[in-house]
Amino acid sequence: YGISMVSVLSESSPFVLPNSEQHDREDGQDNNNNDRDEDFDDLDEVDRTNAITQQRKKRKSLRKRKWKHDGGDILAGMLAAGGYSYAAGTSGGTESNACKKFCEDNGLNPVIMRRIQKMRLHLARLAQKRFGNAEGVAAKTGRILFSMSPPNRLQENLLKQAIVSGLLDNVARRSLQGIRTGPDASFIPRSAYFSCRSSLNEPLFIDKNSVLYSKDPRKLPEWICYDTLTRKTIKDGSTISTMKNVTAIDFNWLGAIAGGSKLLALHEPLTVPTPKYDSNLDTVMCSVVTKYGDHGWLLPPLQVPIHEALTPSNNSNSNKRSSVIMNDDSYRWFIRYLLEGKVLEELKGLSVMLNDDPAIITRKKPVRKVALIVSSLSRAGIDSASSLTRHWAEVDSKFLFSHLKSWIKKEEVPNAKRLWIDVVKKKIKEFKTSS
Repeated sequence: YGISMVSVLSESSPFVLPNSEQHDREDGQDNNNNDRDEDFDDLDEVDRTNAITQQRKKRKSLRKRKWKHDGGDILAGMLAAGGYSYAAGTSGGTESNACKKFCEDNGLNPVIMRRIQKMRLHLARLAQKRFGNAEGVAAKTGRILFSMSPPNRLQENLLKQAIVSGLLDNVARRSLQGIRTGPDASFIPRSAYFSCRSSLNEPLFIDKNSVLYSKDPRKLPEWICYDTLTRKTIKDGSTISTMKNVTAIDFNWLGAIAGGSKLLALHEPLTVPTPKYDSNLDTVMCSVVTKYGDHGWLLPPLQVPIHEALTPSNNSNSNKRSSVIMNDDSYRWFIRYLLEGKVLEELKGLSVMLNDDPAIITRKKPVRKVALIVSSLSRAGIDSASSLTRHWAEVDSKFLFSHLKSWIKKEEVPNAKRLWIDVVKKKIKEFKTSS
């Protein structure tokens, strides 16, 4: 599927345009020589012309709907490439009358389809040379499947994510209803899109030949990415910018896909949802206000390590941090989850021995024992299980032990000390064994 996607992207649209010369010639052929148009000889010249025109419009609409795909032009092109390959496979894998007939019957440009097919074969051979140990027909044999089923919904989403990852600068969003822009405050139709880049401030429109094009703005996707822009003259003589090779995208993907891009801005951490410890990443994760593009389009909150959210960076606005977020929050949340037994599995039994709920650590109330244990972690720079284990093994095996007594019920102190010491010894042994 990846090879097919790249092959389609490497060429212009394989779909024969509704107003192309080829279809005009086909539709303009004499009715007596083909069965494309019905017999309108019993009509006068005006009615006959109107009837033929309506029939041609209907036929062109059917051709376009044949390759309609809600994912966009690239996925529609992949479906066409798959059908073309099947036609080629039934005729020995080469360009033949079967391939030409397939293109004619399905409104496809035979020259473009042939080039896409050649590119697929070339990339398959290249995959075998470069990725011979990888899974897949192309990597193992240097060939393509001539009868490959279309991608399922999950595979389509992965392909669309791959497309948008290479077109982050070309993400656009449909305009709001009734928006006015520019020095003359001109009205912008709801079918218009705006680029994520402020340097491109004119409205953009989906090309009429795109499978996503619709006269009804309600049927247009809100978020898209495009491959190229072209200028097109409209009926009143003015020009507009149209987008080609358009792909509908889910804006929920952008935060994860655009990580590290200057178009992605991470702002202040959020208090809701509350930060959580991720055992796989060995860090406390929090949600942050996430915006995309020069216009600051709001995205769903992104989950990032809390210490990163509290550290200034080039693409973040940490100076706008919420007043309820503190610099030592990474240590507060870590020690809270450590005492709750959510960081080290072996300390789960500690929670029933505590004289206070560890949640008081993150409530920001001035409690002496909270301040002492948080400051100890802060001075040592420890906010993960790995850094804590390393500190026990290389610096101080009794680290945090002196603070333990103030958190334990009097009758549970001996049991808590025994549990703590056993856990520390086990972790130190594991660390030295793995080092």
